[in-house]
Amino acid sequence: MKKKLLFIISIFVILTTIGIINVNQKAEAQSSFGGFSNVSPFIRVGDAITLRDTIDYIGTYANPIPYIIVDNLSASSTFITSAEFDYILVNEVATSSTFYAGDGTAAAPSMSFASDTDTGLYNGGDIIYVTNAGSRKHTFTSTYFRVGSTDSSASALLATAATNIVPSMLPAFLDDNTGIGHNSADELSLIAGGIEGLRIDFNELEVQPLMTLATGPIEFEEDSGAITAMNMPVSSDSSDGDEMSMSMSIDSNPILKVKASATGTGGADDFQVVVDPSGTFGSATLPSLAFGDGNTGFYESADNTLNFTINGASKWKVTSIGDIVDSVDYQKPFINFAEFSSDTVPGFGPRTNDRNTGIGSSGLDQLSLIAGGVEGIRINEIGDVTSTTINGNLEISDTGTSTLIIDSDSATQGACLKLSDFDSADYTYCIVQDGTMTCSTDSCE
Repeated sequence: MKKKLLFIISIFVILTTIGIINVNQKAEAQSSFGGFSNVSPFIRVGDAITLRDTIDYIGTYANPIPYIIVDNLSASSTFITSAEFDYILVNEVATSSTFYAGDGTAAAPSMSFASDTDTGLYNGGDIIYVTNAGSRKHTFTSTYFRVGSTDSSASALLATAATNIVPSMLPAFLDDNTGIGHNSADELSLIAGGIEGLRIDFNELEVQPLMTLATGPIEFEEDSGAITAMNMPVSSDSSDGDEMSMSMSIDSNPILKVKASATGTGGADDFQVVVDPSGTFGSATLPSLAFGDGNTGFYESADNTLNFTINGASKWKVTSIGDIVDSVDYQKPFINFAEFSSDTVPGFGPRTNDRNTGIGSSGLDQLSLIAGGVEGIRINEIGDVTSTTINGNLEISDTGTSTLIIDSDSATQGACLKLSDFDSADYTYCIVQDGTMTCSTDSCE
């Protein structure tokens, strides 16, 4: 029995001795692992303290990757670099634990990868740089995230509150007032030079150009049907009579203006389409408003003078006083719309430069032939019978024999010639019947 007890005690002592040796070996190996000293060989889990096992590994059993677990590494003078271990795992035991890495460079970043040691992160003094293949690519600061290796070629995100004139996304880092901003909820602003140029507004379902829209061809969606290509809403903010217009110009020369006037209560009236609003172009060969091949149409040759041109030649024009006259030759006919026609004012004339000679009318069913503003002949119709009055002398002239023919279709009476006395109001009536003329003071009317 004693021998058996002694054997058991001996075995216990031997095992204890071996265990102590193993603990010391583990502690020694752990404290000098990877060339580090002052590394605790113990790990605290709750209230229990256990010894780390140096044979732990990550990776696979056949291809283990050495690593170290660091606890409470707080001395600012202690640094761990990637040259010491393939991997460093930080197990933060206390909340005050701090892991310190070297600043690094673009070629040798302080935080990198085992298979790519020149790609990672490094410090630049309150700046974090991202390096790739040994070259700095991106930059993080407290005010911006710059994407790009140099200022001149980079874009950026700014840590600022965007507005419709202050962008927070910059396509060019050095141009900090040009980029993408934010007007209000669901409203995106495109900003150039600190000025909002375009707004995409979900609230109004509109894309709003806020600068001059310089564009090439505009094509509407296929099979759009009846659409409103352009519209200008008019609110009650406008005053009565304010012009509301849209103009089309070429090389800053106005070609066409569509205009109206605000009512002051919301809406518009007095709608117009104005061709050549500045009155600076148009000719006989190139009329302002043309048809077909472009040489027939209308143009304004002078203020308040409208010309009609056909086949590149001006034919007629409406003058400022309302006449329609020949555009070139003033010896051609005219139509007088400036005055009321009368027995002294012709409405039509054979010559533009002789406006008081032509055809007029003193009233309904009366036609006057006027010369020099004086009625010479009047034709009057009463009861389907016309009468002709000659004011002035009737002169019959011919190089040969002159004949005055007065014909009558009466079955009972021939033609009657009424002659007035020179010095009285009496008349002499001459009747021709059966080849004989008989004159008396008896009326034949």
